Amino acid sequence: MKITKFLKLTEIVLSLGADPGITKLDAQLKAGEVDVDHERLIYGDNGVYYLREDGVLTKVLVHIVDKSIRYVPEYLLFVAEKNNDYNSVELIQNFHKYHILGCSTLEQAKSQGWRDKYKMSNNTNGIFMYRLLENNLVKIKLDNQKLNCCKNCIKKYELTTNKKFSLEEFMSEGLTMALNANEFQSSKYAKPNIYSNDWDQISNKYKNDQNWICEGCGIDCSLSELKRYLHCHHKNMDKSNNRYANLEALCIKCHSEQPGHSQLNNNPDLLRFEKLTKVYKEG
Repeated sequence: MKITKFLKLTEIVLSLGADPGITKLDAQLKAGEVDVDHERLIYGDNGVYYLREDGVLTKVLVHIVDKSIRYVPEYLLFVAEKNNDYNSVELIQNFHKYHILGCSTLEQAKSQGWRDKYKMSNNTNGIFMYRLLENNLVKIKLDNQKLNCCKNCIKKYELTTNKKFSLEEFMSEGLTMALNANEFQSSKYAKPNIYSNDWDQISNKYKNDQNWICEGCGIDCSLSELKRYLHCHHKNMDKSNNRYANLEALCIKCHSEQPGHSQLNNNPDLLRFEKLTKVYKEG
């Protein structure tokens, strides 16, 4: 890693009249995640830093905040709830990982439009705010949840630096490889990835505006017996983003083929829909 790269980054901060030293803001950031203004991100070949108004440079980590309990083994949740302890090794392995670099996992997430599910934070102990969802509602909010680092990130870091990864050391270093943190939202105060209270009205209005036609395969679902099989899909996987540009009317078959929606293949409605459409086509 080239120290000149980081020094050049520091010069940019100094040219803005900022002091890159440690201030009380560091303590606030280490105490918990805070909102981030994306326009105050500085990109360097050796890292991505968040520039606060007092000139402090802060390195960021990214992680997914919300996890549906349907994807966590019931027995692990039962034990955790019973003991009021969600930091068992087995349970943590089922939770999302945090990322320190622009690894292949993040590249894939970005290509699939998952970037809005990621939040930014800053800590040195691997403890994060985390939420477990049930039926799209926050069931359990964990303010001090341990998460593991992404294995792809660790591999990339260790291959580049030739040393064993330590989060505390990594966050204290001024140098690292670049991560396009501008693609991600932030922070502890971000909305959970759940449907808004008026989602049913929004969904029905959007599907009606599309004349109940699937935007994937073009099948007409306007018949009363087919309407239930036309879903309203969030393109970027963020259920709180109800802008029309982020919505898409998809029949359950097309919806099941979207990244991250394979669970729909086990939905009895999919089989019913395929049988109904087959009857209509033959008729």
